[in-house]
Amino acid sequence: MRLCSPLCIAPLLAVQAVCAAQPAVRTVTADFEAGDLAAWQVTGEAAVVPENAHGGQRCLRVGPNAEALLPVATEDGFGTVTMWVYDSGYQRAGEAEKAYAYGPMWGLSNSRGQRLVFGLLYAPYLGGNSSYGWISTAEGDWFSRRYARVARSQGWHKWEFVYDNETDLIVRMDDKLDATAFDVMQAKYHQGFNAIYLRGSREIQEPLLVDDIQVAYQPQPLTERVRPLPGEAWKPPQMPPLPLKQELRGQHPRLFFTAQDVADIRQRCQTTHRMFFDQLLSMGNSYVNQMPPEKASDCSGDQDMQQWAWWRLSTLAFTYVATGDPQYGQKAREWMLIFASYDDWGAGEEVNQSMGAANMLSGMACAYDWCYDLLTDADRKLIRDKLAKQASEMYHLGFNDPIAPCIFNGTGGVHSRNLAVRKNERSRCWWARACEREEHTNDSSSGRLGGATLGRSEYLVWFHTCSAGLSSGA
Repeated sequence: MRLCSPLCIAPLLAVQAVCAAQPAVRTVTADFEAGDLAAWQVTGEAAVVPENAHGGQRCLRVGPNAEALLPVATEDGFGTVTMWVYDSGYQRAGEAEKAYAYGPMWGLSNSRGQRLVFGLLYAPYLGGNSSYGWISTAEGDWFSRRYARVARSQGWHKWEFVYDNETDLIVRMDDKLDATAFDVMQAKYHQGFNAIYLRGSREIQEPLLVDDIQVAYQPQPLTERVRPLPGEAWKPPQMPPLPLKQELRGQHPRLFFTAQDVADIRQRCQTTHRMFFDQLLSMGNSYVNQMPPEKASDCSGDQDMQQWAWWRLSTLAFTYVATGDPQYGQKAREWMLIFASYDDWGAGEEVNQSMGAANMLSGMACAYDWCYDLLTDADRKLIRDKLAKQASEMYHLGFNDPIAPCIFNGTGGVHSRNLAVRKNERSRCWWARACEREEHTNDSSSGRLGGATLGRSEYLVWFHTCSAGLSSGA
């Protein structure tokens, strides 16, 4: 095996370092052609085998229940790791595909012994025969099996870990951008890496074959972070603002309709859309006699919060628009001030990034916009500041769910906040530009909140799909 490792002092091994810039980049390569594993820490059955290699005559075979670790440095750092992994096309038959099982896995390790690995993973909620999975022991030991959407196929595949800084780690297969739907914030794998880690299968008899490993490592981040670490006070990055449509500048309402549309909305309420209006009024009359919990801790959970701030609050606010009766708008104002006093939105491990938190963003943004004329200057500042905080949390933490509707909820919530609170022709906040950069935005997050215009959609009061509303104006 030809190998370069920064830890090895044996004369047979060489260290290659690129010192043109600080910090120095260390390169580590292993093609296994020399046939030895002197630089590896091996437990169980692992050997260089002269069969089915990728680039030469030999590759590394890690047998069931075995482990192999290649140290790269003593301290954690950042850089790029590339390795070729062979997929034999192994399949589990029938119900066995839904049974829990660990297949071969490959990835990174850090100085704390935390592993981040991809591989063949089986569970009732994973399609192990058709796609890969991943595990971060920093998130939940070996029990946090996660879905990686990249499809499996027989043959050698190139796996690349591009680790630029504590919050920017991209995992690719066969050079496909974002093929794995992996997000380091969900993995909680922020420390960097200092070794390559290979783990043999456990419940299935399937060896792990690896070849042509290449590592470019440095102890310092390669780029500046654009996301905060969990619990970290954060200064947002400098990003150019997005312009707001000329006719919307300084105007409220402007989410889904403008002041010029209100008369038409009220006319439809009394004629063509009377049936919908009667349902709206019935719910508005119910909600006007209710009050949400005074404290977030009094809510029963994430679902309870979003029902108060999204389904009910937006209904109250739109009832005010449709009737002109200030009792509904004043009640919406009272609710907004309560929600603005909550320290966090959502609950559990996904606090401030859950679907509930996203829906609260949309509900509060709509109510702020539609009841703007009933708010005092102090009210407006309090609500704007709270929406800004929650949008920041949502952007940095919330775009990590591989289930698309949840991503669209988050994107829609942040967009709604941006459009509702801009004070002038350009947003002073950077989240609109940041969301524009997200590839997750589609029709679900850019125009289907529906119903608010009574006739532009068949829906009136069921605001179950988050939206950017008027996103074409941003």
